Amino acid sequence: MCEWCGKVDKIETTKLAPKEAAELLCEDESEYESGEMCGAQATYRTKARSVDMHICERHLKKLKEDMDEGLGELLQSATLAQRIVAKPIQNKERCEEFDWDRETECGKPADYAYIVTQETYSCDQHKIGGAP
Repeated sequence: MCEWCGKVDKIETTKLAPKEAAELLCEDESEYESGEMCGAQATYRTKARSVDMHICERHLKKLKEDMDEGLGELLQSATLAQRIVAKPIQNKERCEEFDWDRETECGKPADYAYIVTQETYSCDQHKIGGAP
């Protein structure tokens, strides 16, 4: 575990204002149709932040290139990530990025904690902790 693991982890659920809720749908999976969104009116916003992985300098550069080429927009449009931050680490964890050339996890000493913030919307039935 690096110095960021556990320190930045946070899940916060808040009730949406009625005007905002009227424009958003629940993104959780439907109980009735596998692979389909619930689609009910959203009433809650959940922001989750955590260390997604540890990454070496080489893979961070590659990731930045991918983000510049549109990966960041793709992740945001698919609500997989709203914000991504790389923070330097002192504890040398192992790089967890997949090395396609070797077809295995990189495994070199990691220089950064890759922190992802995700925002999702849910209805009363699919609410995740937090707000009453």
